[in-house]
Amino acid sequence: SFFTPILVGMVASVLLALVADVLIVTAQRLLTPWTRAGRTA
Repeated sequence: SFFTPILVGMVASVLLALVADVLIVTAQRLLTPWTRAGRTA
């Protein structure tokens, strides 16, 4: 079937994007701690 590899590719792309996003946000929080210091909302 031709549909299965396409579905697997789409799911893998979304998962890879989510993992990359989490890594980028984590790196941003570690490298720029002054952006969160003393923030009251």
